[in-house]
Amino acid sequence: MQVEIEGRNTQVRPSWRLLIEEKIGNFEHFPNEITHARVTITHNPHHHLGDNQVQVVMAVAGQTLTVKKKGAEIEAALRAALTAAEREVETYHQHRFNRKRPVKSVPTHLMGTVARVFRSKG
Repeated sequence: MQVEIEGRNTQVRPSWRLLIEEKIGNFEHFPNEITHARVTITHNPHHHLGDNQVQVVMAVAGQTLTVKKKGAEIEAALRAALTAAEREVETYHQHRFNRKRPVKSVPTHLMGTVARVFRSKG
């Protein structure tokens, strides 16, 4: 699995990088599910309360899972986003492999009327 970590208006700290790699490394127990993951950390310096956003985008078989979290502190938003991403992958895995498919049933009783009986045909 490829992991891209990107910072916008901020530098990605080594502690954040380790946290991301550790949490996304936990997704490895879903074999061949996630092919690519991208984590974008955005800091908006114009907002006086610190409008930080973390976005996690994961490419899975046939779909893209996206999680966005905002917060005053980047590390808190990062932890919340990675926890939510783990729940998303878990939910995707459950829906993909545990859904019950309906089984077609064969009618047990046959209905109809006898139109002719051929005595010579046994």
